[in-house]
Amino acid sequence: MGCIGRFCPVPEGFGGGVWTAPKGAYRMKGPMSRFPIAGPVLAVLLLAQSSAPVPRVLIVPIVGELGASHLALVQRAVRRAREVRPSLIVVEIDTPGGRIDHMLSMGEALMEMPAPTVAYIRAGEGGVPFGAVSAGVYLAISCRRIYMQPGTIIGGALPVEMGPEGPRPVGEKYLSVAREKFRARSDQNGYPSELVVSMVDPGHVVYEIELDGKKRYVTPEEMDRLRDEGRSFVRPTEPYKAKDKLLTLTDRKAVEAGLARPGPDRAHIYRDYGLEAPVEEVLDLSWSERLVGFLSQPLVSFLLLVVGILGIWVELKTPGFGVPGVVGILAIALLLFGNYLAGLAEVPEIVLFAAGIGLLAAELLALPTGGILAVAGIVCLVAGLVLSFQDFVLPDPAGAPWQVDIFMSSIGRVAGAIVGASVGLLALLGFLPKVPVLGRMVLRDQIVAVAPAPEGEPDLVGRRGHAVTPLRPGGKIEVDGRVLDVVSEGEFVAAGEPVEILRVDGMKTLVRKTKR
Repeated sequence: MGCIGRFCPVPEGFGGGVWTAPKGAYRMKGPMSRFPIAGPVLAVLLLAQSSAPVPRVLIVPIVGELGASHLALVQRAVRRAREVRPSLIVVEIDTPGGRIDHMLSMGEALMEMPAPTVAYIRAGEGGVPFGAVSAGVYLAISCRRIYMQPGTIIGGALPVEMGPEGPRPVGEKYLSVAREKFRARSDQNGYPSELVVSMVDPGHVVYEIELDGKKRYVTPEEMDRLRDEGRSFVRPTEPYKAKDKLLTLTDRKAVEAGLARPGPDRAHIYRDYGLEAPVEEVLDLSWSERLVGFLSQPLVSFLLLVVGILGIWVELKTPGFGVPGVVGILAIALLLFGNYLAGLAEVPEIVLFAAGIGLLAAELLALPTGGILAVAGIVCLVAGLVLSFQDFVLPDPAGAPWQVDIFMSSIGRVAGAIVGASVGLLALLGFLPKVPVLGRMVLRDQIVAVAPAPEGEPDLVGRRGHAVTPLRPGGKIEVDGRVLDVVSEGEFVAAGEPVEILRVDGMKTLVRKTKR
């Protein structure tokens, strides 16, 4: 509907008529001319109706085992929600669980959402449906409401740890912290906390009673307290959740218990919130988040560490800058990039790692200090790598005992990579000269192909000469007019630099660089 000149039609339902505005004043012809204020009010209402914003819904799918990619996705969803200010955020959950640190970080991010949040537990598409299991329970109770699709479940949130024989339940110290984390979040969002705790702690006993016309789930101690207060209720003979059993609820049971609401589809949820034909924006995993998930896999991160350490190690032992350095830096850069996107590695960890490389380079190539800079560099390297795998500096055994396991895992990953790089270096020195093209990286006559010490010359130790070829670490030196095959003590020795024989060990003559 629109105005033509100074004439504006009015719908028949409102009496019909035409507005006219001669001499700058508005008049009304027709039945509504008796109500001069009705026309302007009607025009304002019609304009407001036509310009009403269309409701927007953000949909965040959390499917599969929780990992760094899901954490990055939820963090992006928070940023997007702050940009578009949606009417509702639907977190679709279908997961068997995952790491507890990822679970807690994702739960905190969901609590920071600037719009109402709904956990929609639904069956997976094209795979085995999990529902909200284990860590998925915490994600669900971190949303303001829970809806469940028919055939889904929620529960089974007992924390486990990896032992020599596989997964096993955690001890009471670990369990007590996890139990109270779930309880606090349930209370915060208005869920029956005793039921949620029963999903975490198999030793938790819960009874269902009816009090003041409403179902309540209480512990035996709570029932005794209510009795002492004179409250009237029928004491059940059997517990709702017995001891030594872990609680898992179907969608029907969860709805009956008041934990969830039925959710056959999204339209049902939208009707509950009074949203008509909302615009849906689905935040699927981006390429960078999928890359985070791939790079954060234990085997992938371990291989990247081994390749990175090995490449940098070889580069520091050879002159110039070549393929080993490029490969090593790219491997470490990929590792740190993935951990950065996952919210684990921050700028300080990256700077710490870079400082370690610089200190090692200074010790080996420019400022020999007897190993002081080298030790400092190794400490910085190891610390930077370890911290890049976790979102804390030192573990908190009392408040977050799982951090101890994560910390030890980070140390073990880095230590294992150093051992793997050492084995790789030995293999490289043994096989690289035999590989076409790659053998050119290290000259064939410079790799540990050393000859026996000259017969009748047992007093070689302490003699000085100079390198005929670069020692990488194997090569040739000249001593008293003789050319010998030797191995340097460890650092690279350029051709022409002075050397001293340290010892003769069977077939191998060990030397070190000396000052001119």
